[in-house]
Amino acid sequence: MRRITSGSISFNDDYPPDISNPVNTNYMFIEKLNQYTEEQIIGLKNEDNKLRLLIEEQPDIEKLKLLKEAIINETTEVTLVMRSNNNNLIAFSYFECISDNIIGVESYNYTENILKTIEGISIFRNLRSIVIDALYDNKLCIDELVHWRNWKNSV
Repeated sequence: MRRITSGSISFNDDYPPDISNPVNTNYMFIEKLNQYTEEQIIGLKNEDNKLRLLIEEQPDIEKLKLLKEAIINETTEVTLVMRSNNNNLIAFSYFECISDNIIGVESYNYTENILKTIEGISIFRNLRSIVIDALYDNKLCIDELVHWRNWKNSV
């Protein structure tokens, strides 16, 4: 069983982008998706075909499906930016409808609730980068990630 012992994990040295400044000309930035109405989601336009989706709570699956219909096509690149009081409560399985589009996962955990698992991350078949920053369990099991990475390199 492989575990993180210190530091943060990143496959790309240029990660993470500054999440404190959502003004990024290369990405569309959406936060608080659960507060959007159906009409607001349908009205979204994503000209850059890149999306940073800031998740602070368990997402509404129906709104994710609507988002996929509105602005996510087969070439849209989505980065999940998870920043909640407890990232352990956000299950990757909720993002299954957009899993083929997710190329990056970033977890920023700045409360006393440490990140304990990345279970389910393998549903993101096109994952290129992962960032785990701040508080995480120093016994965090990354076997699923290592298995995914080895499989990806063998193809």
